[in-house]
Amino acid sequence: MTYGLTELFTESSEPPFTEFPLDQFKALFPEGEYRFVATRIDGVEMVGSDMLTHNFPAGPEILSPVEGSRVATTTWSWNGPR
Repeated sequence: MTYGLTELFTESSEPPFTEFPLDQFKALFPEGEYRFVATRIDGVEMVGSDMLTHNFPAGPEILSPVEGSRVATTTWSWNGPR
């Protein structure tokens, strides 16, 4: 039996923007079309591409708890871009 890769995720832990400003981070990954090439386990080459933009969604608006208050637990939810 042979085994192959079915998914590939690449993630990293970025430093806060106070240490590494967003403009410098975006310079590492310029906007534009990126091409991807992979080879399946049966030897077939796969090619694809996608556009990368710097259009980031707005962050969440924290309504509760109010700043400075103390709570035992907090529940977070986000409905996506506005």
